Amino acid sequence: MDVVLPTVTFGTVLYLEAKSPLYTYFTEILEGLTTIRDFQWQAHSINVNLKCLDNSQKPYYLMFCI
Repeated sequence: MDVVLPTVTFGTVLYLEAKSPLYTYFTEILEGLTTIRDFQWQAHSINVNLKCLDNSQKPYYLMFCI
């Protein structure tokens, strides 16, 4: 008999939803790379990317706490 805990399912959904902004920002960076270089927005782009990465990792570590 297989039993799936609702918390594990919810954690998986949170994990997948948290990855979406990271992937979206990454594709936007690739499309606008020349603009970022022209206006010297590299530092800002790196900071936003790190925030997205941190937010996307939180549910992953939360699943280990369950």
